[in-house]
Amino acid sequence: MWVIEGIPTSYREPYAYSKRVLYIDQDFFGLVVTKMYNQRGELWKAAVACLVYTTKPYEGYPTNPVEGGKYNYKDAWPFVPNGVIVDLQAGTSHHPGGSSKLRKALGVAARMVLQRGRA
Repeated sequence: MWVIEGIPTSYREPYAYSKRVLYIDQDFFGLVVTKMYNQRGELWKAAVACLVYTTKPYEGYPTNPVEGGKYNYKDAWPFVPNGVIVDLQAGTSHHPGGSSKLRKALGVAARMVLQRGRA
């Protein structure tokens, strides 16, 4: 896991976050978790990716195939079809789209993050 800390430096107006900490998986180079801090330096929000290993994420994938491209549907690859953003200060979460089963699972994940954030 790579951990990258980003602090905005070149904005005319105050940026929404004073800092972001990104957790990137070294195996598939994908963003897994993001922590966002308010202007007082307090942890404000966390975003968690819904990572799925599958051979083909959905029927009709890819939506815009490259002409002449060769696609391997035999091996499982990581896909991030959705995620959840948790506002740790307001105690709310936002997880758009996806099936009701996925939204329910993301809601459980959001509650776990909220409980850990308050501990």
